[in-house]
Amino acid sequence: MPSEPAPPNSLERHASDPIDPIESVTHPQDVAAVRAALSGAAGFRESLGQRLARAGAMLSSINQRHGSPLDVTELSDVAQDVAATAWRRLESYEGRAALETWLFRIATFEFLNAARKKQREKARTDPDGLDTNSAMRSSGSGSALQDFARLYRVLDRLDSTSQAVIDLKHYQLKTFESIASALEISPSAVKRIYYGALQRLKQLLKDSDPQ
Repeated sequence: MPSEPAPPNSLERHASDPIDPIESVTHPQDVAAVRAALSGAAGFRESLGQRLARAGAMLSSINQRHGSPLDVTELSDVAQDVAATAWRRLESYEGRAALETWLFRIATFEFLNAARKKQREKARTDPDGLDTNSAMRSSGSGSALQDFARLYRVLDRLDSTSQAVIDLKHYQLKTFESIASALEISPSAVKRIYYGALQRLKQLLKDSDPQ
């Protein structure tokens, strides 16, 4: 009687498959913590809530980086939106990036939406007829916000390995050596992926430039 085929291994690949060393889960502890919290395990939900509360600090950093277009009250409102979105999407978290990196992306998306909405509202309600968008572009903050939005959109067009390296290097400020250790690849491979990803991002941004 022929033996049954072995169950598929997520690390096994066909020759035609693209090489992506972190396509599988790279943060199993975060996945376990999320699943435990969702199941109602004692202590895990509170701990997870504390981690998700870091969105407030993330938003403050993002806001400062782009000229502080949102005030404290507006940031607080966005933080609540981020928390609600994060809890709602927790079941889809797969551990391909650290929970904080996953949360940072949600915070970035919500921040961009709120900042653009405020720009539109100011342009409509300015009693002096000031072109707010033009003023922001002149000061540089509007342009920076638009550039950041474009970068955020094209980042998702990279493969998951490149995304993870960019996340770890820029969002978590990790060294090449620590990234290599986390991904279980060599530092030279990390550098190759990183600089290749930057070139790819540069080309994607160029292609998406509205001229």
